[in-house]
Amino acid sequence: MAIPDFQTLMLPVLRRLAERRLKSRELVDAICDDFSLTEEERLQMNPSGKQATIFNRIHWALTYLNSARLITRVSRGVYEASERGHELLRQPPSRIDIPFLKQYDEFRALRPNDRYSETIDSVTSAPVSQADSNSSGTPDERIFNAVADIEAELRERVL
Repeated sequence: MAIPDFQTLMLPVLRRLAERRLKSRELVDAICDDFSLTEEERLQMNPSGKQATIFNRIHWALTYLNSARLITRVSRGVYEASERGHELLRQPPSRIDIPFLKQYDEFRALRPNDRYSETIDSVTSAPVSQADSNSSGTPDERIFNAVADIEAELRERVL
């Protein structure tokens, strides 16, 4: 199984945080277990080599859920579901993604006139695969991939 994209992780992250308050590390371990990630997948690093891919994706899921006020950051690295998050889980959606989060004023307020969000909506609504990581993934992953594409094109032109 491939590492899930950050939008696929949003609903499982919210469910875990609705169970109890968790530290980031505990949450990452629980989500890795939920998705039966192998040790190799858990240790896979972002292109920068500075952070595990799963850790980065879960943190982006946390960022987006917090922006919609579905979770609360209790203290540094500690999160729990908010009342809104608990309310949502009483009749949970099949998926939480960026288009879903746009129903919340707080989420839209943080992204006014966001042309970027229209682009991300179109590219992140499809499942993420390693081969297709150039067009989807977290903002960090898209930046790394864009830089790699530019560098490859530049090398080709120079040669």
